[in-house]
Amino acid sequence: MLGGMKATRMICAASAAFFAGVAARAQAPARYVFETGDWLVYERREVSSHGPGGERNGPAITDQIQIWVLSRSGDSSLILLDRIRLVEKDARPARGVVANVDARGLLSIAPEYQPHVTELSEAFELFPILRPATEASTNWTAEADIFGERYAYEERGADAANPDLLLLDCSHASAPGMRADSFSGAIWLDTRTGRLSRRETNITSHDGESRRTITLRLRHAVRNELRWTQQRLSESVRFALALQQQDAQLAEVTTGRVDWETVRPRLTRLWEGCVADIPREAKSPFRVLAGAAREWLDRDAAMHARRGAYAREALNKKPAPWTLLDPSGQPVRSDDLADRWRIEFIWRERDALSRSALHGLNALPVAGASRWSDPPFRVVSLNVDPMFLPSREFISASPAISHHLLAEPLARVDALPELPLIRLVDREGVVKAIWFGWHPWRGAEILRAIP
Repeated sequence: MLGGMKATRMICAASAAFFAGVAARAQAPARYVFETGDWLVYERREVSSHGPGGERNGPAITDQIQIWVLSRSGDSSLILLDRIRLVEKDARPARGVVANVDARGLLSIAPEYQPHVTELSEAFELFPILRPATEASTNWTAEADIFGERYAYEERGADAANPDLLLLDCSHASAPGMRADSFSGAIWLDTRTGRLSRRETNITSHDGESRRTITLRLRHAVRNELRWTQQRLSESVRFALALQQQDAQLAEVTTGRVDWETVRPRLTRLWEGCVADIPREAKSPFRVLAGAAREWLDRDAAMHARRGAYAREALNKKPAPWTLLDPSGQPVRSDDLADRWRIEFIWRERDALSRSALHGLNALPVAGASRWSDPPFRVVSLNVDPMFLPSREFISASPAISHHLLAEPLARVDALPELPLIRLVDREGVVKAIWFGWHPWRGAEILRAIP
């Protein structure tokens, strides 16, 4: 009798331990698993519509996004991330970067790839940042991603159709004014394989006139042989070196030292040599990317020529003085701002890259305070929209920028090659540096240029 009771208690204790373990495993945060050799192929489909009837804005945009896992060490994996646009009338060559990603989806980008992340920004939608082990709640706000955006998540439990899939709701959680749209979405994570299975996102413009529906689906997953993957790892070094050489020569163009037509044949030979170095039969993604880089030289030729021409006209010269209005209607003269270096940021509200740059530049005074007790610069926002009204939300969310000015008259007389554009002007009113476009590490570049 006593023996039977003892056995019963042991069974109960074992059962309790078992179910406690099950509960602990169920509550443990989900994690990504990227093993050496993994090759994951996703389809990204974006449909745009407008108006109360939801009329389609042309055909859907379809991208193929691939993750190639080159190596893994502990929780961190070295991956190649690439994207190619497949729409017939808007097909584009591939873009790619090499990055490190950990089991939560936190990314780190090597310096040689940092200027290129915005070329395939949609591909980073594959890495929603998962709940940290220290966070017990299934509702949390993740750290900022590499673009400075923050998202809030809520774990909804297992998907009704597939218990291996964890369903998460996602919403935008960045500072007001960083995003012009309302954002909501859902994520399905396969807890058995540690892979993103599906993601759906709905984005509505701030005026409610346009909508975008984005769907990401895992379409293909295999594991390549270790020997094949190791060969790709060695090719990644060759590709990164070529990318650095390209960017160094393009910098010669955008600083006005060399014209585009002089640099263009050098870069053509550079990428053709990179393609030739990688055997065709290897079916290497780096050979595809090197060939695509060669194609982008032709596609972007006019842009590079415009940048070079603008740099030659503007650098080391004094631009025409201006008088522009601030949001309250008060005039501000460029000569009134000559007591400090001036970071002139020229932008428009409708451009997503401009809005990201505005947010990044708003952080520069704080970053500068770590180097100077009294930072010798001010950031001046020159908004070229016809009126301030659309951009007021972004302006109010950027209090560290000293002046926001309505610069549409300036845009009419200054042949701007593209937006956003940043000019660094010294105390004598001379343009000392120019940057075209934006990426998350550009702010540090600007600070390094100020003596």
